[in-house]
Amino acid sequence: MSSLSKEAVLVHEALVARGLETPIACASTRN
Repeated sequence: MSSLSKEAVLVHEALVARGLETPIACASTRN
């Protein structure tokens, strides 16, 4: 599960960097 969490964080950071942050991505990372 650690790998999955890492992937989620990477995706989240990538979205933030691109300015495509969305409530769904935020919820996914928090979850």
